[in-house]
Amino acid sequence: MTSKFLITGATGSIGRNVVGFLLERGHKVRAFVHKNNESSQLQQLGAEIAVGDLLDFMTIRPALDGISGAFFVYPIVPGIVDATVHHH
Repeated sequence: MTSKFLITGATGSIGRNVVGFLLERGHKVRAFVHKNNESSQLQQLGAEIAVGDLLDFMTIRPALDGISGAFFVYPIVPGIVDATVHHH
């Protein structure tokens, strides 16, 4: 069975390399991007695209449907804690 992975930061150098690495090994990839216009190269590689904001849980939740694993990349900037923790 092929796994499907969610990759955040997929348009950056690390995320893009992870997307390529997984696709080359036969895995399915959903690339989480901030803007759809950033995703054309990822689609050409074979990645599915999910558009959203890591600070908005309502855009993250649908991106996680059917995902068996995730690779989280976020820049070291203000907001990183909020992007990694869901507050109630």
